[in-house]
Order: sequence, then structure tokens, then C-alpha cells
Amino acid sequence: MICSGLWLVFLGLMEITVAESPGEFDCACCVHPDGQQLQTLVQRDRILSGSSVRKASVIDPDVRMLVIRIDFSDMPGAPHDVSGEIDTRRIVDAGANVGDFIDQVSYGQVSFALDSEDVTPVLRLPETAEHYAASPLLISLMPAAYRAAEDAGYDPLNYRFIAILFSSLAEVPGNQVRYRGWAYVGGATSWYNGTFESGIVAHEVGHSLGLQHSNRWQPADSSNPIDPKGTSIEYGDHFDIMGNSSMDESRSNHFNPAHLHQLSWLPTSAIRTVRSSGLFLLHRFDSRDADLERLMAIEVPIDETRSYWINYRYKHARLRDGVTVVRSEGSSQRTHLLDLVPGGTNPQDVALTTGRSFADPELGMVLTVGSPRSSGDNAHIEVALSFTNETQVVPAIVSMRNASHFVQENAGRASLTLMRDRSNGESAHVQWNTIVETASAEDFQM
Repeated sequence: MICSGLWLVFLGLMEITVAESPGEFDCACCVHPDGQQLQTLVQRDRILSGSSVRKASVIDPDVRMLVIRIDFSDMPGAPHDVSGEIDTRRIVDAGANVGDFIDQVSYGQVSFALDSEDVTPVLRLPETAEHYAASPLLISLMPAAYRAAEDAGYDPLNYRFIAILFSSLAEVPGNQVRYRGWAYVGGATSWYNGTFESGIVAHEVGHSLGLQHSNRWQPADSSNPIDPKGTSIEYGDHFDIMGNSSMDESRSNHFNPAHLHQLSWLPTSAIRTVRSSGLFLLHRFDSRDADLERLMAIEVPIDETRSYWINYRYKHARLRDGVTVVRSEGSSQRTHLLDLVPGGTNPQDVALTTGRSFADPELGMVLTVGSPRSSGDNAHIEVALSFTNETQVVPAIVSMRNASHFVQENAGRASLTLMRDRSNGESAHVQWNTIVETASAEDFQM
């Protein structure tokens, strides 16, 4: 049942996310078996999460998670998976991995903690697993788990995130719970159905922070990456933890720049909003110690609500020779990774590499990729943007490689490499001199 005050997004077998729609919350028709309205459930979750996800992520840099382990009379015993009991040690280890991930993707601005004192003993809920599993949203399980935790001496209000962990319900008669992880978008609570893997926890934490899925746009016409007849592939971004990416040791599955900016972790100082032609040096954004004063994302507005986000992922070796483009989808805050390889079928082969271009004819934009430079934390790549629908006359732009040279003042020689962007039929005039202005060269044209 879907009520007017909620939109429920059913996302395959792994997860369901729930978010409150704008305006008044009206869900009188959503009543679960014990009579408590879903409205109360979601309102309590929002109280636990704080009044503003974006403000909380900046103002409160230290966030903690409470893990409520539960069992049922018809499924007694500690939560477990195929490897055995999901005990406190395994939970804390997973929490450490998530903490390291959050530290890296927030550029050290946010600390996530989950210690042994944040893990409850196994708490028995009053109803059977069969009773709770009859609802895909586990509507009556959340308040029961909260009450059990409070009775055991834990206060959920002391935590930004609350995880409810139980053994898999897959074999329960009448089970409607098809996901392994589930969370309220922008809320506090997440569920874990027979798993507490680091990647799944990080994904659900992303939802709790307010992030939607990172999808991929699959064009019907393989030659047009933005084919309007294409389809959205849920979880289709294989490079993002909010898509179809697992946790790895290098933490390469970074949130994309649109999501990072939504969280205020990627500041405006690292973003350039571009509506006119130019040449840019785009630095990698997936380094924990990145200089947030450098350009790490280019936003090109498409219309009032959508934008292209041009970015350089470096941790994935197959992306180092090019850029990727994510399209943000307006008020839904969903994102789509564009497949910029014509005719490509490999979801990991999506980068726009050196010498290639991507065009949006309706926008009048052409993106061309130059050469990657440097390595490690300083890795960056050249990109050029041109807009054919610019009404003003835009002069050619000349950029210089290796602009700093140290040579003898008398008879010293320096080789300068110049690059020109745009050919508008006019000559580009170039002049230069030394820093103390004691030597110079004649003006020349190119």
C-alpha cells in the first residue's frame, strides 16, 4: 500500500528506501498489525536523525552507530551468516572499515565510530520472526527493537545511526523481506538481514546521510550516451559505494562529486560551475588529503534542476586516462553515471579518455579530454569545454605547459609548450617575459 504522504521506492532484491515527500506528512492509511501508524515510525526516525542531515554532517563531525542485535522465539540465537555468528568483534571490525571509508570520503571532516559498547547483547523481540517478516518494511520491528534496547539500558537518542541486525529471514514462512540492507533516506535507522558487511553498512550509512543511489544511464542508441529513450540501471555505477560497488582496501568506491557536494563535504572552492568555453586542470577528487582549494569537479548546468558533474577518479586504474561524467537528476537527488564509450557493454568501461569528446547538442556543449598529469595525490587531467551556442565572441584560449623555468639570465634558453583551445578563425597573440622583466620575446601569432 502506498499512501499520499510517502513515496516508496522498491529497488530490486537488495534494498528498499523510504523518504518523506515534500509538504505535510499524511499516512493515515498505513497501519501495521499492532495499530501503530507508519507516520509515527518515520517521525521518530527523523527525530533520531536530527533536524537536518546536511547540517548534522558538518556541525557534528563525530557520529556514532548503535547496533541492536535481535532474535525471535521461532529463530533463537545470535544473528549469523554463512561464516557463523555476527559477534561484537566482527561488528566492530566492520565499523572500523566504515569509519575509515567515511574519514576518506569526507576528507577527514567527519568521524564515524562503532565500538564494543555500542553493540547490544542479543535481545529477544516479543513477536515471532514470521510475524515481523510479513511486512516488507518490517513496520512493527523498529519500535520493538527500540524498546528492547531502551529496556537493556541503551538510549537511541544518543546516536546518529541505529542499526538493527538479525539473522536472515529468507526461510521464514510468508517472508516479504527481500533485501540484505535497508535504510530511511535522511533518517537514522537501517536494517541488516543476515549480514553486516562493511560495504553494505557504508551504503546504508550513505542513505541515512541523505544520499540516493548512484545509477547508470543505459542508452537505447549506443552511439548517444544521453539518449532520452535510454533507461536507468539501478545500482549501475560500479565505481561508487551507492551503486554496485563493494568495499575495497583502497576505498576506491568514493561517493561521487554531486553527492559529496550535497553533503557539504566537497566545498564550493573545489567546484567550478561552467557555462562558457574554457580550459581546465581537473584534479582527482578521491584522495583523503586532497587540497580542497583545487578544482576537483566541474558542474555544467543542463536546466534548472539537472547538471553534468565532470570528475577525475584516480584510484580506479582503468579510469586514470580519462574523466567520468555523472548527471544529477534534480529534486530526486539521484545520479546517473554516463557510459561515454560508444557501443560499450562493460559497465566499468565508461571513461572519456584522452583525445575523445562528448557532446550534448541541445546544450551546445562539447567536452574534450586532454592528457593526465602527475600522479598520486597531485594527479590531474586537462579538459576543455566549448559551447557552440555562446552569443558573445569568445577568444581562443592559450595555456602553457611547464610555465616555470630556471635558466641563466644571459644566453639562457627555455622551451615553452603552448596549447590552444578553440579555432574561431582569429589569431591568438602571445607575449611573455621573465619574472624580473629583463628579458622578453616578440609577440607572435598562432
